[in-house]
Amino acid sequence: MFQLTFVLVEPEDDALQAVSTTSGVAIAELDEGWNQSFVGTYFHVRLADSENGTLNLRTRMIEGLLEDPATGSAASTVTGYLSLKQGKPNQTLKFAVKQGVEMGRRSNISVEVGMAETHCIGSVNLFGRAVQVMKVYLKPKWVCVENSSDEVESGRTQVSRSINTEEMF
Repeated sequence: MFQLTFVLVEPEDDALQAVSTTSGVAIAELDEGWNQSFVGTYFHVRLADSENGTLNLRTRMIEGLLEDPATGSAASTVTGYLSLKQGKPNQTLKFAVKQGVEMGRRSNISVEVGMAETHCIGSVNLFGRAVQVMKVYLKPKWVCVENSSDEVESGRTQVSRSINTEEMF
């Protein structure tokens, strides 16, 4: 199984531009099972909400010496996490994510997170335009874990998307 893990970091607004592939951000240690595959650091800053209620984020995804201009899987992860923190049952939260600005490849990613009747995510829909660099067929398996409000507030919530590489192509 191939797993994508994103460490979510929320710096101060003006610190996002200072982040770089040479910043030397080191993740000391992840819990067992979370460090077995790709681990990217996803920096996100919350901006003012739009008049229509859309929540706006500015983001950067860095892994080692590489930066990605648009990371839909990371955008889905951070918006899912934020939805668990502030979403209400049966509510749909809309997010506008801007990424890739610092590297001159601005990307606009839209995400809609539908909350279930319980304090759980019911659906995640990702929208945007992309340049195709490869084609892969996946059957994602979403895991919905009931989290208490204390777990969500403390940041101990785990949102996971596992992809079985045997189901590709």
